[in-house]
Amino acid sequence: MADPLHAYLNDHLGGATTGRDLARTLAERRAGTPTGAEMARVAREIADDRDTLEAIMARVGARRSPVKRLVGWVTERAARPAMATRSGETDPLGELRAFEMLSVGVEGKCCLWEGLRTLSATVPAPRGTDYDELLARARDQRAWLEEQRLAATGRVGAAADV
Repeated sequence: MADPLHAYLNDHLGGATTGRDLARTLAERRAGTPTGAEMARVAREIADDRDTLEAIMARVGARRSPVKRLVGWVTERAARPAMATRSGETDPLGELRAFEMLSVGVEGKCCLWEGLRTLSATVPAPRGTDYDELLARARDQRAWLEEQRLAATGRVGAAADV
């Protein structure tokens, strides 16, 4: 049986891969707008957080699971068509789903950083990372994504036939 910590970290690596790629896609679709610029910043931070996770995995001796990374990659690719209409414009419902998916993913990342911060109090391998800083950044990402999610919800409602 695989080490449970290694499996847990690989689960988060799969999610981080999905989040990184989805954030980049949203940033590209909103390029040239204030939302696009901020989404590009969030995408860079998510990519940095993924790199940090990989460094932690190396310190604890966790090998990366190609299957879990592939699942993350496929999940993001499957979400892309839902974000655009046939004319190539952004679909409000697809964008809402993308913001929700990212928001849930960042909340999961908060759980990861809190868990590793707790674990590092008793286990030496995860030490050497500023989990408080990572957690603060994730909470900032989560707050901004929540604003975007709610705005996207409004756009879905405005497009509804009610």
